[in-house]
Amino acid sequence: MSTPVTRPAAIIFDLDDTLIGRTGRVQDAWLEGIATVPELTERHELPTIVAALDAARGRAWADAQRRAGPALDYAGARAALVADALAQLGFGDDAALAERLREGISHNTGRSSFLNDGALDILNALKASAIPLALLTNGESRTQRGKIERFALEPYFAHILIEEEIGAGKPFKEAYFTVLERLNYAGADIWMIGDHLENDIAAAKRHDIRTIWYNPKGAVAPQATAQKPDAVIAALPELMLFFGVNGEHQNP
Repeated sequence: MSTPVTRPAAIIFDLDDTLIGRTGRVQDAWLEGIATVPELTERHELPTIVAALDAARGRAWADAQRRAGPALDYAGARAALVADALAQLGFGDDAALAERLREGISHNTGRSSFLNDGALDILNALKASAIPLALLTNGESRTQRGKIERFALEPYFAHILIEEEIGAGKPFKEAYFTVLERLNYAGADIWMIGDHLENDIAAAKRHDIRTIWYNPKGAVAPQATAQKPDAVIAALPELMLFFGVNGEHQNP
């Protein structure tokens, strides 16, 4: 990976699976949520309940275009998903039960998150270098704000844009229009760093944003031009050399 010729005007970071990792799966939050509603396990085995939730989730998000609707109201989307699963499990239209399960799942979403190695080092270095930073993340406000607060990430970013709060998520153009407008820079002056080849790489490239693919597992680089990043890193500290900054800085 070569060093950029010019200093970036701004840098956009993805949150999940880039700055932070997750030890668990979405099903782990479901298991903890299910534990708060004993009526479920009195009638069904855990795998049956998880399978019903998984199937309902698949129906809710089967088409990426559907994110344009449910994404605007994550709590409502999750409530609908839970109600769908409960109906399939034979609980009918039990709104109170659905709300208890939804709340249990929401409470446990994101608890298994952790900061990836080098995340604070590169954020400190970039902030000390006065390069404007933005955070662009999909997800609901409650969950994402909880992670940001838990890891004290807010002081690093001039702009924090969360899908539910801005009314659009990656890879939709409205999300990128919003972050570019907030940064007030031409796309070609900006770099996007993320793990997702469509949401973070291909979508950003459509707006002339330069891209860095965070690829810690060493996945095969894409051949498609639309998804081909400008650079690839396996670890976040590589960004220090790439952007010509050092990590000898204190937390903000």
